[in-house]
This record gives sequence, structure tokens and C-alpha cells, in this order.
Amino acid sequence: MEFDLYHGTDRTSYSKIISSGFNKSSWGYLGSGVYFYENNHKMALRWCKDKKKLSNPVVIRYILSAADDIVFDISDPNGDNLSNLERGIEKQVKRLKSKGYSINIDDKSMSRFIDDYCEDHNKNIVKAHTVTNSYYFEGILIPPKFCNGIEVCVKDVSLISKERLEVI
Repeated sequence: MEFDLYHGTDRTSYSKIISSGFNKSSWGYLGSGVYFYENNHKMALRWCKDKKKLSNPVVIRYILSAADDIVFDISDPNGDNLSNLERGIEKQVKRLKSKGYSINIDDKSMSRFIDDYCEDHNKNIVKAHTVTNSYYFEGILIPPKFCNGIEVCVKDVSLISKERLEVI
């Protein structure tokens, strides 16, 4: 499976990425990892400008080839992967409740559920639809309400060769 990926950052972080490689985030909506937009450099640039307010944005392109069996694709709402994830989360909730824990599902706990699922099933890449990047128009914040891209979270940074990164 091949991915055409775009990562938005600033010039200082780009220099660190080129010299030392990516640092993965500790959490995000698809779990911990390095986040990219698939086939969409404009979304990466928009993330830099509108979400992070970066004055010197850089968009990095990376073509990633990976074996199908390490990819956890939950972009199909009717697909088995999404159903399997939901069943896994439900199983975790039942287990925690049976031990007397109170359950509060928030962004960080969902991130942890996805990390646990991927670890249990040897998945190193997660692909999903995203509703991201609110933006400003004439001083008014316009929040996203519809799917406007595909995000890919690379959990194993060794899959990203810094020598093959390019700035667009």
C-alpha cells in the first residue's frame, strides 16, 4: 500500500526533523504518532496557518510504502476495521466497569483505546476521515462540520525515512 502524505510544520521544526527525524505526538484522535494528510498538501498548509498560526509554515511531502497488514484503515464506515475497533472499545469499557472504574470517554481516552487496539493487532499506521481545520473568514471562525480530508497517523517513526522527505 502506498500513501502520498503531507505534514505541516514550521521551519525550525523542519530543520529538527531533517537532522533527527520525527518525534511522535503522545496522543491525538488516532492515537500517538506522526500525523499527515493523505493526498492533500493544502490541508497541511491550512493546518499550519489556521490551526497553529505559524508565520513560517513548511509542508513536508513523504511517499510511504507499507505492507497492508500493518495498516488499520477506519475510513470506511461500513468496513470491518471500524466495527472491530468499536467492539474492542466496548470490551474495554465493560472490563473497566466490572473493576469498578467510572468511565468518561474523552479525546485522550479514545486515543488510548486506538493505541491499545493497534498494539494488540500489530498495526503501525492508522488511516481515517477527518473533520479538521476551522478557519477564519472576514474575522468569523468557521468550524468544520463535514469530512474534509483523510488523516494518516504513523505510529512507528522508523517507517519514515528522513532522507526521502521533501519540502513542497
